[in-house]
Amino acid sequence: MGQFVPRNSPTILNSALLTQQFWDGRVQSYALNGAADPGAVQVKTNERLVNDLALTDPLAAQALFPVASLHEMAGATFGGLAANTIRTQLLARLQAIPAYVDAFRAIFGRAEETPQEAVTLSRFVEALAAFERRLIYT
Repeated sequence: MGQFVPRNSPTILNSALLTQQFWDGRVQSYALNGAADPGAVQVKTNERLVNDLALTDPLAAQALFPVASLHEMAGATFGGLAANTIRTQLLARLQAIPAYVDAFRAIFGRAEETPQEAVTLSRFVEALAAFERRLIYT
């Protein structure tokens, strides 16, 4: 595209240790006071549709933003579409690739699922977050 993004991308190394994702803080996690699990968190973002997923992992929420950004990953193919529409179209692409469907079935342990049941937005971001959690540099 030949265009610069007006920010400096933070590293994903050690990002699992942060309670805030992105320099602008658009993904933050907060302790759930009074929850049965003292480590329970709630994730808040600047996008209502992401908040509606009720994610508890800031890395999972973070994974939803670059794929829908024109200047990061969405590019000209999805330019001008709403973020949630872009995410839905990306899921449809993954659901059409048998190797991805089989991998999601294997990871999430449900071999009988349809592609649409196996590859969901929640599972997609959970898988990305699991990968990022492994990137700890000591």
